[in-house]
Amino acid sequence: MKKQVINFVGIVVLVLIAVILSNLDGVNNLFMAGNNGWSLKQMNDTTKTSVVAFAEANTTTDQNLAQICTIMNYEKQVNGLFFGADLIGCVSTEFGVVCPTYDVRAGLDLQNGARIELKCGNFTRNSVKTAGFDPQFSNFCTMAGDPASVAKAVQIGYTKGGTKILIGHQAGSEFYKFNDGNYYIAAEQRIGNFAVSGGADFAENITGYAAANWSCGNNVINLNCNKLGSENQNFILSYNHNNISLGKGVMMNVGSALYVQPAKTGLHMVAGFCKSNYKLFAQAGAYTVEKTVKPLIGLGLNVKL
Repeated sequence: MKKQVINFVGIVVLVLIAVILSNLDGVNNLFMAGNNGWSLKQMNDTTKTSVVAFAEANTTTDQNLAQICTIMNYEKQVNGLFFGADLIGCVSTEFGVVCPTYDVRAGLDLQNGARIELKCGNFTRNSVKTAGFDPQFSNFCTMAGDPASVAKAVQIGYTKGGTKILIGHQAGSEFYKFNDGNYYIAAEQRIGNFAVSGGADFAENITGYAAANWSCGNNVINLNCNKLGSENQNFILSYNHNNISLGKGVMMNVGSALYVQPAKTGLHMVAGFCKSNYKLFAQAGAYTVEKTVKPLIGLGLNVKL
């Protein structure tokens, strides 16, 4: 089974690389201009900054959760060159005071719409992730390995349109040391309403992840396969129906997810009611632990600050 999983991840990555290569216009056209110079995208100097903060509270028959999170992004562009930074900080009753994402990045924007980026820090590789659920289930998905986080990583990435390919090193004693830790590769491709992503970590035991997403209108189906090839491999299949208008500015989202882990399998359902900066969640489900079925119900609130 483990060998089949690793082969599956390898096939996914190879297919994605083939798609990426088929999108390239040729190495010379990509990097070089008329007189053997860099073909950088010419643009006015721009600075992009965003800060988002939100507070969440969630109580269920399993546990109580309260957390405040802040997401900050910064990018400066100067005639085809760019540098930036990202930060996610969180104070949580489940995780304590944590900063799961902090990175600095720099690179080139090329004339053909491609971007080459060097990134260092702690960050995620997979944007095809489970979303649209209550805070507790979102944390559960993060702990399951979604969306493929790396720590103390140095990564070079190539993106063009919906195509992304990544090569990096992570988990060393320091991000600038390569004598320990492990190398990894990852790729992602978006074509219309469909997206697929996959990657492999070349540690002592090769592990990987794979994900696929399909959307049509307000419907989203997502499959995430995390920590493949390890004893903790798990699968999360979810469906969301979003932006159901209830009138007077109130919107409703509904979702369901089936998850399979070595010691826990369950079904989770949620309804979210949104108005302005407020979102109220109602959730229900059941899961099995050691052949015992346990029900789960709860309420949650998300407030954008």
